[in-house]
Amino acid sequence: GLYHYVTFLLRQALFNQDPDAVLVVLAVVTAILAGLLTFSRVMRWLFQRAPDHTLAALVGLMLGSLAKLWPFVAYEGTRERLALPNAFDGVTISVLIAFFFGVALVTGMERAGTKASGHESKTV
Repeated sequence: GLYHYVTFLLRQALFNQDPDAVLVVLAVVTAILAGLLTFSRVMRWLFQRAPDHTLAALVGLMLGSLAKLWPFVAYEGTRERLALPNAFDGVTISVLIAFFFGVALVTGMERAGTKASGHESKTV
């Protein structure tokens, strides 16, 4: 819940050279780096111990987050519900372009990683 506060302090540090803001921003950046390093080590350990369960949990988290990421929403009173696009408009086209770009990016990264590790499968 501190996103707006931290971005405000980041602006203060960059544009107003506020030393108090710089200290808070440095503390946040340090916490982010420590979290990333810790998380990557925990994920490596989990993948070594239980790769199938770890992957299943990650896929579950991604599928669970789709409800918040889905761009097409219909409103029933004050409640939101997921919907399909009504028309083939600019938003729908943007979503499709982003989807296919993401698929191409992941596929390209997977192929590059496979080629770099030398585990290319030879199919006839």
